[in-house]
Amino acid sequence: MPIKFVPMICPQCGSQMDVPVDKDMCFCAACGTKILINDDSIKTININQRVTDDARIAEAQAKAKVAQGRQNTILKAIVIVAVFVLDIIIFMVVLSSR
Repeated sequence: MPIKFVPMICPQCGSQMDVPVDKDMCFCAACGTKILINDDSIKTININQRVTDDARIAEAQAKAKVAQGRQNTILKAIVIVAVFVLDIIIFMVVLSSR
């Protein structure tokens, strides 16, 4: 028996979605809002919005940027040291071949 769907709009973000008629709740794929559905008809009776902490997200992004900067600095230092060592080796080879 095929599953029947009812079109619905998320009350939180306005995204269109199709909800199986036999379900008493669903989640919006776009924003993560939990929507409870009344048995009589498809209506939103309770919304539990997914909570995001913008300050923590910004802090984590800033920390990641600092860590990336440190990695770049370390990589640049390694390249500089490697070039310096290669220059010394080339200089020693040139001197020893004279």
